[in-house]
Amino acid sequence: MALDVTLILICLLVQLSLQEHSVFVSIARLTAFLLVTGILGQFMFFLRTDVYFILINATNSSNLYGNGILFLKSIASRNRKENRRLWSELPKTEKSASLWFSLIYVLGIGILLALFVIFTFPAFLFVVSRAYHEISSYSMTHYLFWDGMASFSVIAIRLILLLVGSRNRLMDRKKRLQSEL
Repeated sequence: MALDVTLILICLLVQLSLQEHSVFVSIARLTAFLLVTGILGQFMFFLRTDVYFILINATNSSNLYGNGILFLKSIASRNRKENRRLWSELPKTEKSASLWFSLIYVLGIGILLALFVIFTFPAFLFVVSRAYHEISSYSMTHYLFWDGMASFSVIAIRLILLLVGSRNRLMDRKKRLQSEL
């Protein structure tokens, strides 16, 4: 994060020292924005970022994420009795830290889902509709056709990676369940 803050400082100095409508000022603004959102992303400690490990040290918890999930499973899982037994065996300090973590975890996932529905999904639909329009409206010799193809290519590659990752995770889960039997 120190490097991010240093780069933000450099971007701000570039914005102060150059003319308002310079290309370098636009690039510096975009870079500063991306770096600031990256720093803010570190505070999503429910996703095990650097701040999560700082929080573990501050609460003296050995497994904050695991115990928080255990608490949530003891409330809403099929194996409630087993999870409640495991939860009752935890020390009091672990329980209180894990309780707060699980509440923040649920709240954070809810906020992420809301942000996805409000911002990410509409932007995705806009990119797909624009790419479709560019491919269907322009010939192969026009640069907008290739812009639409590039957009579809990025979407296709990300979808393929998602499907391959999901398949690998499912296969690993099946192997793990078979080895437990």
